[in-house]
Amino acid sequence: MDIKKIITDYIKAENTDYAIMVTGVWGSGKTFCWNHTLKQAIEEIRIPGQDTENAKKYSSARVSLFGLTDVNQIRQRMLEACVTDKVDSKLFSFVKNKKTIIGRIVSGLTRKAAKKYADIEEEELEEIYAIACDLTVLKNTVFCFDDLERLNPQLIQDTLGYINSLIEAEHLKIIVLCNEDELFSSDEIYKELQYKKYKEKVIRFTCEYKTDIKTVLTTISKDICKNSFDYILKQSERISRTYDEAECSNIRTLKFNLDVFELIYQPLMRVSCNEDERIWLMGHYLFLTMLYSIEYKRGASPDDFDSLSSLNEEREYDIDWEGINKVLQNNQNQEKEDEEEEISFLDEVRNRYYGGNNPSTLGASQAIMEYIKTGELNEVQLETEIQNSLSLIRKQMGSKTQQLLGQMNQFLILEDAELRKLADGALQGIRNHEYDYFSYPIIFHYLQTFITTSMWNSISEHELYNLTMAAMTAKEPETKFVSFWDHTMAGAANETANFKAIVDRAQVFNGQLQKKEQGEEIRSRILNMLNGHTNWNNAFDIMQPELHLVDVNEVFEVFKHCKNADRRMFVAYVQKRLNEIRFKEEQPFFESFRDLLQNYQTLVSPTGVSYYLNKHLLNILLKIYPQKP
Repeated sequence: MDIKKIITDYIKAENTDYAIMVTGVWGSGKTFCWNHTLKQAIEEIRIPGQDTENAKKYSSARVSLFGLTDVNQIRQRMLEACVTDKVDSKLFSFVKNKKTIIGRIVSGLTRKAAKKYADIEEEELEEIYAIACDLTVLKNTVFCFDDLERLNPQLIQDTLGYINSLIEAEHLKIIVLCNEDELFSSDEIYKELQYKKYKEKVIRFTCEYKTDIKTVLTTISKDICKNSFDYILKQSERISRTYDEAECSNIRTLKFNLDVFELIYQPLMRVSCNEDERIWLMGHYLFLTMLYSIEYKRGASPDDFDSLSSLNEEREYDIDWEGINKVLQNNQNQEKEDEEEEISFLDEVRNRYYGGNNPSTLGASQAIMEYIKTGELNEVQLETEIQNSLSLIRKQMGSKTQQLLGQMNQFLILEDAELRKLADGALQGIRNHEYDYFSYPIIFHYLQTFITTSMWNSISEHELYNLTMAAMTAKEPETKFVSFWDHTMAGAANETANFKAIVDRAQVFNGQLQKKEQGEEIRSRILNMLNGHTNWNNAFDIMQPELHLVDVNEVFEVFKHCKNADRRMFVAYVQKRLNEIRFKEEQPFFESFRDLLQNYQTLVSPTGVSYYLNKHLLNILLKIYPQKP
């Protein structure tokens, strides 16, 4: 819909007995469109019925209806708008401050009263009065009435009636801007019906306005982006595409977004890196500001907004499962109906910004998120996050595995010879055990897809399976736990028995690594607490089994020599775990600790605080886990 053409055609038409309404959600840019597009277009139109050489052009004025308490105030506001718009620049500041008084002058306030109550000098009064009196004939001005939805619903019908009188009696051209969806609440159905009935007499055309982000970006960023303007213009296609994918056309959100990016632009530019790295870095942080700004302004709950940080945490793999699955589905001629299910907030975000796939792996920004929520930017934290992102960029640019997976993600656009070369190279890498452990299931799935679809036939699937399993075995000793790996594999569909066996093996192994890593963390924490290096406060809030992951003998050795203050806290910690939560996984730890403590008590002097605390702990353990006769 070309709103500009609709409006200009309306202005050019003679004897119009109607107004035009432009409706759109709050923040969609209706007022912006008026100020930067429609106003200029209207004021280029010649007023009909005049000598061509000396023909005047239309003027325009915007009148806000916000705060109106009586329709009789409308004309005063019309005159105020006209005077403010037309007054000589020397008097602009004066008129801006005195425009309410000026409206009253034209509405009937005498010269004497104006001088007395408005403190207007005679010379100023003469100039303003001349302008104002000339404006009493308003037929050459096109009026834009804005904020209709901000009126008291009781006044809406009367306001439309007044607008109708301006059209019919004074033959004025009227544009109405509003958010029509917000005119009435859900319990004002009768008033809404009356409005619609009366609207038909006044408004002939209602145009729904939706901002084209790319079109307005230059104008908006010119005022906001003092440092980042050139970069923003170069990224206009990407910004526009992201807003379209997010189904956001809110100008206020865009302004907010640009303001946030302008704030972090200089810290990004201060980073020492090469040109390719900077392209990645700038693009990533531009995207983060768009993601965070859109979802925050869209009204995400505090918990949902905070969860966005998990979308961009470091991950080892970013796989186009959708592309693979579509190829396999088409090859097998399978048609699956979409199942209706409740979609989580993060899944909705993935669908909007990532096409349902895994997001970027260059890190989140808690600093930006906190700034958006509170207005306070932690510059030290931001610089740390930027450096972390740069490290990840360098890692991805330099990792042979990531380079291979990046190429495989693009397999649908490769020429046949390029794909064969890529697949043969990947196969050789498997034979040479060149890749990290958790990349093998992914590489296998790509190569399996190539084999299944007859894109590549250098090896059978069975041989590929055996080579992949052998490579994984060789890589186990040097492999560490990888978070989010299960989530990475969740996108894979069309599972074969071989692929499932490889994934299951990797998942079991990753679980073992996680348990080992957790055990090391718990061991360190408990030993540090017993040695007095860490306080015990957080230990009492842990509501999951953990002691089964540590060596009871090592813990007991430290317990024997710890200070009584820490000994007492350990006793309280054990008592809470046994009396309140008690995990069966921890029973072997406590039974072994009981036996070690009971034996130790027979070897030490039965005096002192330490002996007393040890005895108290032993009684607790014997009560819960008595020794078998």
